[in-house]
Amino acid sequence: MEREKKLAPRHRHFTDLEATLERVLYCSSVIYDILVSLNHIVVVVVVVLLLVVEVLVVVVVVVVAVVVVVVVALVAVEVLALGHRGASQNPHHEYMSRSDRRFRRRCESIRNLSKRVSQPPN
Repeated sequence: MEREKKLAPRHRHFTDLEATLERVLYCSSVIYDILVSLNHIVVVVVVVLLLVVEVLVVVVVVVVAVVVVVVVALVAVEVLALGHRGASQNPHHEYMSRSDRRFRRRCESIRNLSKRVSQPPN
């Protein structure tokens, strides 16, 4: 205090400026410390979010793969089941033309005849 009283007004202004600069430096260092700690928190949060997203992507890929395999298996079973059905179980059998039915009967009779011929006589 005594020093400030003895100083000229110009020097007193510099002392106030010095104190203000010290306060600004202290505040800026506090703000810097807060930002650094926030930066660490943000990095941890981002890493955790990336891990969660990665796990979710893996789960989605596995679920999609399982669904695709199940659908392919169901389609294959249906195709195989359709392949083993006879002509009478064919849903389009009623709509066959007369010539198609005659052709089918001829083929069946030829098959039956070839079976009889290929069997040895008893």
